Amino acid sequence: MHFPSYPARPLNGGRFGLVAQRPVHLWSAKLNGWRALVHTPTGTLFNRQGTELSIAHEFAGTLADFRRSSIEWLDAEALERRHNIGRGSLIILDAIVPNLTASDRYRLLSEEVLRLNWPTLHIGQRPEENRGYLLHQTALSDASPAGKLALTRWWNQMQCLNTAWGAEFYEGLVAKRADSLYPIQLRNPESGCPFWIKHRWA
Repeated sequence: MHFPSYPARPLNGGRFGLVAQRPVHLWSAKLNGWRALVHTPTGTLFNRQGTELSIAHEFAGTLADFRRSSIEWLDAEALERRHNIGRGSLIILDAIVPNLTASDRYRLLSEEVLRLNWPTLHIGQRPEENRGYLLHQTALSDASPAGKLALTRWWNQMQCLNTAWGAEFYEGLVAKRADSLYPIQLRNPESGCPFWIKHRWA
C-alpha cells in the first residue's frame, strides 16, 4: 500500500456570497466530521495527516462494505464523535484518481454507488449509523441568479436543520471547481487547494 496524497484542503472563502465562484463548481454541504482517506482493498482508514485513524475500529462495518469498491482510494468524512448523527458512517467526498476532472470523478463515484447499491446523501437527509454514502454534489455557478438562489436556499436550510436536529451537523458549503484534477501532494497536510473553497457560517 502506498499512501497517495494528503486529502485536498479547501481554502477559506469566508461567508457564502462574498465573492462569486464564476466558473462552474461542484457544490455540496460541508459536514462536521473527521477527514479521512479509505484504502478500500484493505479497509484501512487514514486521517488527514496520513497516519492510521485511531478510532478506525468504530467504522469496521462500513469499512468492510467499502472493500467491495473498485476505486482504491476514497476521500471521505468520518462521522463519529462531534455529534450523535450517523455515527460509524463514512460519507464519500471524492476519489483520488489521477487525470480525471472533478466532474468525471463524481460521475465515476455515482456509477460506483449505483453498482454497489449505496445511497447518495442529499441536504436534508439524516444519515443512518454504520453506512457508506456518497455526498451529493451539484454543478452550478453562484454567479448566475439561479445558482445563487439555490445555494442561498441550501445555506439557510442547513442552519434550520442543525437547530431541528439539535446538532452542528452542517457547517456550510464546499465548492470544488468542476474542471480541476485532484490535488495529489505529499508536501504538507496543511497546504490549501486553490480549486476547493469552503464557506462556513461559524
